[in-house]
Amino acid sequence: MPTGYTAKLYDGEQSFEDFVLACARAFGALVTLRDENIDTPLPERLKPSTYHIDAWHKAEKELADLKTLTLGQAEAKSLEEFKAHMTEHKKSVETRTARNARYNEMLERVREWAPPTTDHENLKKFMVEQITISLEDYDIPVPTLLNGGAWLEEQKRRLEWSLAYHDKEWKKDVERTEQANKWIDDLRDSLIGVVK
Repeated sequence: MPTGYTAKLYDGEQSFEDFVLACARAFGALVTLRDENIDTPLPERLKPSTYHIDAWHKAEKELADLKTLTLGQAEAKSLEEFKAHMTEHKKSVETRTARNARYNEMLERVREWAPPTTDHENLKKFMVEQITISLEDYDIPVPTLLNGGAWLEEQKRRLEWSLAYHDKEWKKDVERTEQANKWIDDLRDSLIGVVK
């Protein structure tokens, strides 16, 4: 029975080089291509994701915009953010409360249930454990309203952290991409002159 990698080989339509390159999709450098159609050709060069560099530029712009805010504008933004967080907080508390009520109702039913045989007692214990570990017993912190100056400082710290983080991750992504491209180049070079 052929696999996705051997289907063409099974039909006699695949060279050694094509088979190697198809199977290479299951490995580190090309693993992101493993779910693509097997007939999709391998790219000549992989490119790093733009996620981190885009996020870095976004944080840079936000930081520049932050520096133009007056204290009054910062107060207004802090209040707007606080209101949004309070709405999220209320929704989270309501969701958790409703979920815990459902869990507790089921837990009560499980505890009242009499297993039909001693062989079923571990099933009951397991059900109790599953519900017990699912119950959420932590407090959801209530958001705090910051004055304009404190809000500006918090935003500045957040954006500076974001700049440093995304810069580091972008560099790592570029390095991984360079290593992956070398892996692909080495693989292709190893196939030069191989009997097809």
